[in-house]
Amino acid sequence: MLKSEPRSKLKHGGATTAKDIVKQVNATLAGWVNYFRVGNYSRAFSEVRDYTEMKIRTLLTRRKRSQKR
Repeated sequence: MLKSEPRSKLKHGGATTAKDIVKQVNATLAGWVNYFRVGNYSRAFSEVRDYTEMKIRTLLTRRKRSQKR
């Protein structure tokens, strides 16, 4: 569930600028971090962070490739 929020924001970003998408994803993840901060969820947070970074990198790479064409 934690990965589905960033995934949906990245998937349905469309013509939204990368900066705006990153702002939306960061806001969502910050809310989840604050909610789950009570326990020790560092492994889960690092998995979500790694996943989100990978997805944003992929999005930016695709956009850069499509601009070159």
